[in-house]
Amino acid sequence: MPTPNPPGFDRLARPPSLTVRVEQLLRDAIARGQFPSGKLPTEVQLAEQLGVSRETVRLAADNLQREGLLTKVRRRGTLL
Repeated sequence: MPTPNPPGFDRLARPPSLTVRVEQLLRDAIARGQFPSGKLPTEVQLAEQLGVSRETVRLAADNLQREGLLTKVRRRGTLL
């Protein structure tokens, strides 16, 4: 059984992870039409620009691919 919180204290909300933040940033950029060519920059370029690891960008893009927003095509890149 979980320990109840002391009176007067609410549980703190956890900040979103970097992956979730990158995912949301990409989702917003897609909605704004920021990629008119229909192609995202490379994972390395996005990682450098955002100051996160390539793995973080890859995980975010994988989540958006599962949602159907992105398609990864070998040797062509990540497409909308």
